[in-house]
Formats: sequence, structure tokens, C-alpha cells
Amino acid sequence: RLFLQGRMVLLDVYGADGSLFVNGQPLSIKGVNWFGSESYGGPPGGLTVHTIDFYLDFLQEHKFNALRLLFNHQSVMRDAVVEAPPNLLDDLREVRYIEQFSLLARAAARRGILIVLGCHRIAPDAWPGKGLWYDPAYGFSEARVMQSWSKLARALCSHWNIVGADLQNEPH
Repeated sequence: RLFLQGRMVLLDVYGADGSLFVNGQPLSIKGVNWFGSESYGGPPGGLTVHTIDFYLDFLQEHKFNALRLLFNHQSVMRDAVVEAPPNLLDDLREVRYIEQFSLLARAAARRGILIVLGCHRIAPDAWPGKGLWYDPAYGFSEARVMQSWSKLARALCSHWNIVGADLQNEPH
């Protein structure tokens, strides 16, 4: 079930012959990664040059319908006010790390853009990491990573357009 503009809409989602269908119509996903928030406790890259609306309008105009927003678990668990560059052009000043993703999800929802949350790093400086989805060396056991994901889920899964989660970037 999906709630759109205050009313419930039933979705029939299924796969057949290697394709995904929603209510009998093929679903084609055309998306991009928006890097930046994974490497520090701040907003995605480019927001010192253009606004969120500029980027999302560009995606909509060019028929993109999905956006992968990257994060790191350490910043999720701290959930501090974002480290906003001095020339930040957007409304992400004085918001907390998780709330910035909620603001981005709402802006994307207005344009019909789906969101996939992607854990790109355990901590901002944990690159490339050990290829696991957890790392006790950074204070993130399996249980702590699950706490981080639960915290994100509680805050963001009420948005209709949060449709997926990437457990860990490039596991090996």
C-alpha cells in the first residue's frame, strides 16, 4: 500500500521474464548516485554551486526517476547538525544528518523521484574499508550497524519514495 496525497493506493508489484511490473506496467528505473554525505557529516556534493531544486529539476527534466543517497553509519549514529560548507546554497543549514535525507526525500517525492539509501562507508574516513558491512575497528559491530539501519528506517521509511537500501557499497 502507498499513500499519495492522503489517499491509499494499492500497488501490485511483481517480476516476470526478467522485468519488474507495477500494476501491470513495466517499471524502468533510471537513476544516479549523489555522492558527498558519505565522506563527512554534511550534505551531498554540489550544494555550494547549485540548490537541491536545481539538481532535482535537472533529473526530472531528463527523465531520471531514482536517486541513490549515500551515507556513513558513524554520522547516522551521531546525528549531529550537518557540517555545512560556508557557501551552502540550500536549506540544509542547522538540520541534523538524518533530517537532511528526509528533506531530500520530500523534494524528490514532489518530482516523482524514488530514493535508495546507500551505506557507502562505516565512517567518513573508512575507505575503502575491509569490504564488510560492519567493522569493529571503527566501533561498528553487526549489532551497531543494525541499530544505525533501524534509526534510518524509523526516520525515513514513512516517505513513499524511499524504496530501497544498499547494505554496503562494493562488498568483497
